[in-house]
Amino acid sequence: MSALTARGRSAKPTPYAAATGGASGVRQASRFAGALMRAISHEEWDDAASLPATGGALIVSNHVSYLDVPVVGRYLIWSGRWPRYMGKAELWRIPGLGRLARLCKQIPIERGTDRAKDALVPAMAALAAGGGRRDLSRGWPHP
Repeated sequence: MSALTARGRSAKPTPYAAATGGASGVRQASRFAGALMRAISHEEWDDAASLPATGGALIVSNHVSYLDVPVVGRYLIWSGRWPRYMGKAELWRIPGLGRLARLCKQIPIERGTDRAKDALVPAMAALAAGGGRRDLSRGWPHP
């Protein structure tokens, strides 16, 4: 059992295995990304008082760079929530990144098509299962 903060949050990040069933390669990639981010930035997290500790949560944010994705993801992990991202389906076609997204059970959106609404099915299932879902959209619909 990990130590808890005054608000009952984990003082350590959510272990990947406990959060998603634990694919070894994803766990290793997550550790590598965390080490890289600590080496190039100063991390100072609040106690996530407005983030529910359990149950489904929808976290929506705009982003201004590609670094926002791992930074907010790390914040959520340190807050005891493993994020499930919704992102443009084109990212799933990038070798390596697409495989990682599938292993982490992220949710692709076919933006600008009639199939865009299909992403709501796995998103609602994740919320019903108590997962944290993060939407990185900058508005809807995308051209």
